[in-house]
Amino acid sequence: DLLSLASLRLLVPPLQLMAASMWQVLRKQDIMNYWQVSDFVSLVVDMVPELLMFKHRTQLNLGLRVRYIIELCRIEQPSEMILSYLDKMTSTHTTLVKESDDELVKLNFLELIQILLKDPEEKNDFFMVRLFTCSFLKSHFVTYKNKNSKQLHTTMV
Repeated sequence: DLLSLASLRLLVPPLQLMAASMWQVLRKQDIMNYWQVSDFVSLVVDMVPELLMFKHRTQLNLGLRVRYIIELCRIEQPSEMILSYLDKMTSTHTTLVKESDDELVKLNFLELIQILLKDPEEKNDFFMVRLFTCSFLKSHFVTYKNKNSKQLHTTMV
């Protein structure tokens, strides 16, 4: 099923355009498009399996999809919509979970989402802790960055 060189030449321009688009999604942290990035990664790696090791491919796809579903929970999308994405994650697609550690991560995530969907108080606590942690880390990073930017600049030049 490997593509011929002539076929690959026809695919390169659209792939470059899609890759640039997916890069912009990641750069802007446009979480609502992470599922599409995961689909793109799967498509490309299915065509050229040597691009990523199986473990990295699995972690990348799982991470993008997990982040997308958590965002759906945060913005309070209907449970049916979230559950439909969970069902897609548990499908037998080859780029998703095969290794036991990744299976455990996936099961823990599915359990977390079920709790967030059923218990509004737990959901509120989850996102409050996450928000505090993110803002705390971001403020410390900015302080660190400003404090050491001259050293970093010197090192990079």
